[in-house]
Amino acid sequence: MTDSTPAIFLDMDETILHYTYEWVAGGVPAAGGFILLRPHVTECLRKLAAWADVYVFSAGSPEYVEAALKASRLHVFVDGYFSSRVDNFLPTKDRLWILVDDLPAMHENTREKLRQLARWDDTLPTPAHVHKIPPWTGDPADRALAHLPVILEARLDPPLGPWEPH
Repeated sequence: MTDSTPAIFLDMDETILHYTYEWVAGGVPAAGGFILLRPHVTECLRKLAAWADVYVFSAGSPEYVEAALKASRLHVFVDGYFSSRVDNFLPTKDRLWILVDDLPAMHENTREKLRQLARWDDTLPTPAHVHKIPPWTGDPADRALAHLPVILEARLDPPLGPWEPH
């Protein structure tokens, strides 16, 4: 994509998938446990990848992130990942971006993610850069990702315009 392509950062655990040490029907073996994919995640990532660069954000180790993405086959929709332990991509400064997270913008963990992302963004990260969705731990009826691409695309046009946090 180009420098003007928006960047979407999706928190991994409890946002696009759930990791458990215990076997669960439908779970994919990965990293010493099992991965459950949030409903609609594949379709969501496919739609986001059509108009944005898609990155996964995790506090987990690079080995865990890579294993989870490969085992779940989500890696084909992801341009890279960002971890509190490693960067494996260099986003262009001054790009439009949003962090999709299951924690509110003012939560300590989300604020840390914003601080880390601010290393390459000269603008002060604000809650406008965060789209909160409910945490997910396995409910098959969940629809939070079903409409996410349309919601995020609307938020970026006009770019991070007036918006009330979700």
